[in-house]
Parts: sequence; structure tokens; C-alpha cells
Amino acid sequence: MKPQGFSDRTARLQEWQRKATKNIKEHGRTIIAVTGDPEFAYTLGNCITQDTAEVISFYPSQPTMKFVLNNFSDDLKAGNIPDLCESEPAVVYGMIGKDGELPIRARLLTAMERVIAYEKYTCQLPSVTTPVAIIDLPDPNGHFADSDECDPYVREMYEQQPFKAKLQ
Repeated sequence: MKPQGFSDRTARLQEWQRKATKNIKEHGRTIIAVTGDPEFAYTLGNCITQDTAEVISFYPSQPTMKFVLNNFSDDLKAGNIPDLCESEPAVVYGMIGKDGELPIRARLLTAMERVIAYEKYTCQLPSVTTPVAIIDLPDPNGHFADSDECDPYVREMYEQQPFKAKLQ
């Protein structure tokens, strides 16, 4: 006898897999948003459909993260993002702010960070070797967490995320 609720969970998982597969086929990716502490979202499908890095972000909110992850992924595919590296974040404009004037920072996770990400955050990715870019968003005035002018909430959210950029 199956435990109570087992078939409901199986049906929900199968439905999620069907929807995710459909999104990847139609849009090139699906966004997986996870509530909890920390809250985060990441892409699944970029590495398969466009041969680019998957993307993860930990703040400020799931709707904003989803918007930025989709736009960033589209720009990666189009070649509009500078080459990303593990050691130094690239500054990218055009995705947030009234006229795209607010910067975001992005860099690739290191090999060790990818292992941690795969085990704790991006477990749906094909493998631990899948490249993953992390996006660092500023506060509404464009100040990053390393700035004295940064909004305390954004600084606090940045400190809770596991993969901090090597800030200049």
C-alpha cells in the first residue's frame, strides 16, 4: 500500500515536468523559483537550447528575479552580454530601471561554487559542470551592497546569499 498522498505528489511532479518541458521547448528555458531562506530563482534550459550559462539570483523578489533572469538569458543568447568570468563581475545595463539605467553585476560561479549550487540550489540542472552565472542586483537607486549608500534591505539580502562577488 502506498503512503497517503504519494500519488498526489507524483501527479504534481509529472505535471510540473510537463510544464517545464513545454516552457523549455517554447521559450528556451523555464524559471524555477524557490521560496524559503534564502529565496531564489534560476533558469533551466539555457545550456540545452542556446548553449549559454544558466542564471541564478537570490534577491530582491521572485517577480523581479524572473524578469531579470529572462532578459539576461535572452541577452546572453543574442550575444549582448560581455564575456563573463569567475573572478570579476561584469556590469550590465539595460535590464532594470525606468530606462534601463540601473546596472546589474554578473559573473560565473567557480567550480567549487557550482558544486555547492548543484547540491543546494540548482539541483535540476543537468550536471555540476553546467556553467552558472549569478546576478547581483542593486537597490532602487543603483547602489550595490558594497556601497555605503546601499539600502539596508538590499545589503541584508546580499549578505544572506551564498555566492558573493569579489567586490572592488
